[in-house]
Amino acid sequence: MLDFSEPLRSVCASCSDPVTRLMALQLAFRVLTFEHESLDAWFTLAPIVEHDTPMLNDVFLLVYEIQAAQYTHHPDLIGFVLRHTAREIVAPHDDVPTASAPSTAPAQSLRIQLEAKQVGFKLIDQFLVHSDSRDFLIEHHYVDFCLGYLTFRPQAQFDQRWTLRELKAIHVACLAHLTRLFGSGSLAQEAGNISCDPLLTTYLLDAQSLDNGQSDRPNAVNPSMGLVARFLQFAVTLCTYGASVQVKLGAIGLVQESIAILTRREPWVTETLKRGVCQLISALCDHECRPNQLLVAQTNGVFSLVQMLSCKSDHPQRQELLRIAVLDAIWSAVCGCRCNEESFLEAGGVYKLLDLLTHGERAVQSHALSLVLELLENPKSRRHLVTWSNSKYRNSAELLLDLWRKEKVALKFDRELNALDEMRANLCGKIFGILSHVGFDAFRTQLCESDQRLVLNIERYLDFKVGVVWEEITYELASEGIRPVSPDACVLSEIKTAVQQKEASIASMQAELARKFTDQEREREGHFFDEFMATHHIAKRVEDGGAAAAGAAAVATTTAPGAHKVSRGARKAVRIAAGQAVLSSSANPPISHHFSPLGQ
Repeated sequence: MLDFSEPLRSVCASCSDPVTRLMALQLAFRVLTFEHESLDAWFTLAPIVEHDTPMLNDVFLLVYEIQAAQYTHHPDLIGFVLRHTAREIVAPHDDVPTASAPSTAPAQSLRIQLEAKQVGFKLIDQFLVHSDSRDFLIEHHYVDFCLGYLTFRPQAQFDQRWTLRELKAIHVACLAHLTRLFGSGSLAQEAGNISCDPLLTTYLLDAQSLDNGQSDRPNAVNPSMGLVARFLQFAVTLCTYGASVQVKLGAIGLVQESIAILTRREPWVTETLKRGVCQLISALCDHECRPNQLLVAQTNGVFSLVQMLSCKSDHPQRQELLRIAVLDAIWSAVCGCRCNEESFLEAGGVYKLLDLLTHGERAVQSHALSLVLELLENPKSRRHLVTWSNSKYRNSAELLLDLWRKEKVALKFDRELNALDEMRANLCGKIFGILSHVGFDAFRTQLCESDQRLVLNIERYLDFKVGVVWEEITYELASEGIRPVSPDACVLSEIKTAVQQKEASIASMQAELARKFTDQEREREGHFFDEFMATHHIAKRVEDGGAAAAGAAAVATTTAPGAHKVSRGARKAVRIAAGQAVLSSSANPPISHHFSPLGQ
């Protein structure tokens, strides 16, 4: 193998032009990789640029980024990138630029160091894909480096060298790497230590100021990096380490701060950020973490979550994701905690959920039905379900039956699922569970004939599904050429007979119900006809009596002595009364019940 170290070192020392040095490095890189196709050969360049100017360090990283994806497991590569990216913990102490002396390094050098760190972060993104590389990063204290940059520890104040935009870029990278490192599940002790650090909550407050552009740093703009959203993802990852970590995170104030973000109305509190907050609340209260559920109640968080159920967005997909996140947060924070359930009912939460079923997306409807089914374990919620109505549905049963019909239409076009998977995937099982909790007779008298017949089908939903499952089993055995033994064949036959009997029973009950509704309809028509005829005869007698009285008054007026002396006004009144009687009789002619054919 040729040794390029001395020639390249002399070229880099003699050339003041960075472009010339870059070309020399690129040439050496291509020659070495072409001849040897080995990462070890290329590392002969490392001593040349290791202690050279920051620009050469940056050039080194940029050139090496071309081949980094092919050698992500190489420990020498990871160590080199760490020396240039996380040098605050890997490099010797006297080489560390501290916040107390930020002006000792030239502005150009700081800029080059920032660019080198950004390239290093990109390389570390590639390292994190493989478990061996993640373990190497953990062993070399990369977690401590990221936490130090995020100022979780007061002794690491390196961020005074950067502007706000540059600081946010570094923080976003550190948070993303921490999320992936802790997502591997191998840092339980570190997660426990971090979760009890109150500086974690302090950083959340600082991140809100940075996202809101209220920092006192230079270049205080409002870039769209979403530092708070990245922090929330990291906190959600910490919650996966168990109930003890959840309780510690709630004790340092993350629950209160999360609820406070939901109540903000600033422009930087976007839908994506609200979705992240709801995910964190769900993670903090998951598995019925009672201390955090009580913290939600103390901060009036249940009311805030109920208000979020009415959220709307111009983008349908973002609206769907936000509503699902809110429903998950309610499920974790409310269900199982009696005081939170009471607050949820007082805030009209069940009514909001049913309103959401009328115009929500299918995924939202599935989550909402599951949440309603969970809340029905509280007896008070049943009263809210029974008393709900809106402009389209008279009661919640009509809404549930409408959803059932739409789901059955959708299932006709999806034949790939078997019976058991279909029960888990569709909405029918959840609707059956809700009606079973409330009682199938609760709404029966308020429903029309078709709805009552559908209720009879839903009431035997599980029996029919059992029959379908056994039919699928029989079909699979027959398709595989397996003949069941006599006892099994007898059981299959008995199951099939029982299902057929239940189907016949349901059909008979539906037919009886149809006859009952037909008789009731005929009876109502008869009562209506009798009332109509009675009203007609009363009106006819009144009209006849009025016409006779008007005629008698006219005759009396004309035949009385001195009638020719009656004033013109009195004669006019008599004529008007007679005319009104004639008009009334012509407008309401007698009704004959014997109709003649048309044209006669």
